Amino acid sequence: MCLQADRFWAELCGLLGRDDLAADPRFADTAQRYDNRHACIAELDATFATRNLAEWQTALADFNGVWSTAATFDEIRRSEQVAANGYLPEVIGHDGRPFQLVAPPYQFDEQPTRPRGPAPEAGQHNEEVLLDCGLSWEEIGACREQGALG
Repeated sequence: MCLQADRFWAELCGLLGRDDLAADPRFADTAQRYDNRHACIAELDATFATRNLAEWQTALADFNGVWSTAATFDEIRRSEQVAANGYLPEVIGHDGRPFQLVAPPYQFDEQPTRPRGPAPEAGQHNEEVLLDCGLSWEEIGACREQGALG
């Protein structure tokens, strides 16, 4: 995956040792690469198959485009960058055991947001919500007796 593909296509092709792809009119821009995606993907697949991941990471280390490989969840969990940026904060579950959640992808006042804990259990806030909606304790009790509340 490469963001701003048109901007970095020629550089990428050069780093791949495939300047011919940058000169190929079928792959001249994003629209052409999309129209000819099967051929483009076949060329890229064949090229990437010539080296292993570590070799490609070295070859692309100086690439100016933003790029990344696909990763499994375990690879993401072991990532130094993920740890350093706090992308998987630990929270304590209702059972008292810790687990990791994905941090929200936004910040306020340049501060990352953090999950405060697990999601509420099913029905945990029923009474509060119903009271806020104007029901009395008697009406809530009647709803519970009728099986409408857990």
